[in-house]
Amino acid sequence: MYHLTFAQNLPSDDLALGTKLWGNSSVRWDLNSKFSVFAEPIFGYNFSKRRFEFFQTDLKLYYRPTTDISFGLSYKPIFIIGSTTTKRYDRPYAEVVYRHRILKQKLKLKHTLFAEAFFPNLPKYRYRFCYGLNIYSPKNISLGDLALTPFIKGEIYYYLGGDPVSYYSYDADNNPNLLARNAPNDFHRFRFLAGFTSKPFKFMRFTMYYLYQREFNTPFTTNRELNVLSKGQSFYKIPFNNFHTIGFEIEFVVKKKKKKDFESDYNDVYPPLDKL
Repeated sequence: MYHLTFAQNLPSDDLALGTKLWGNSSVRWDLNSKFSVFAEPIFGYNFSKRRFEFFQTDLKLYYRPTTDISFGLSYKPIFIIGSTTTKRYDRPYAEVVYRHRILKQKLKLKHTLFAEAFFPNLPKYRYRFCYGLNIYSPKNISLGDLALTPFIKGEIYYYLGGDPVSYYSYDADNNPNLLARNAPNDFHRFRFLAGFTSKPFKFMRFTMYYLYQREFNTPFTTNRELNVLSKGQSFYKIPFNNFHTIGFEIEFVVKKKKKKDFESDYNDVYPPLDKL
C-alpha cells in the first residue's frame, strides 16, 4: 500500500524568518500487517527572500505489534540553504506511540513520546525530547455531504546539549558579573494544533488545521534560560521562535487498503511543520 501526501502551509508572525510556503509528499509501503517503511521529503520556500531555504528527507521504519502500540525509527538528513552556503544536519529519531479510547470507546487519544539528536548540534540543543497528545472528537460535524472530524494536539519539548550561554548579573553601576556558562537545558517549547479532517472518498482525505508554536523559559532550573540578553544587554543571544501557521493537507491512497490494515492510521495528522 502506498500513500501520497501533499500539504501547503502559510506561516505568519515569525518576522525574523519571513513568510514561507511548506510542502511535503510521502510514500508508504506496508511490508506486512505489522511493519511499514516511509520516505517523505519536506521543503520550505521563503517568499520574502524568494528562494528555497529548507529541505528534509524522513526515512522511517514503523512497527505496530498491536492496534494500541507502535514504534518508529527514523533517519532525517536536513539541509538549511543559505544565500551562499548550505548546512547539513543528520537527525536520528525514535518514537513510541500509544492509542486508546475513553468515554465509552468514542473519544480517541494518541500519546507520543519521542527522542531525537542533531549532528552537528543546533545552538539551542543537540538532543530534543517531546511528549504529544492527540485528541479526536467522538462526534463529526456535518457540512453538506461531508463529515468533518475535529481534533486537537498539544506537544511539550525538552532541550538538551545546546551551545553554552553566558549568564550575567549586574551591579548598581550596570557592570556585568558572570554567573554561569551553561547549555540551556530545560523545557523550552510548546506546540498547539487544532483542526478537522474528512474523507470525502475512500482514496482521499483532507485536513485543515491551525498550529501555534511558542518557546519560553521556565523557573525549574537556574541559569538555563533560552532567551538571554547579551553581555551589553543590547540583543538576545537566542531569540524565541514563535509563530502561527494555517495549513491545508490532502492525502491520497493510491492502492486500496486491505481489511487487515489499521483503520485508525487514517486519523493521524502529520502536517509538515509538525515534523521539524
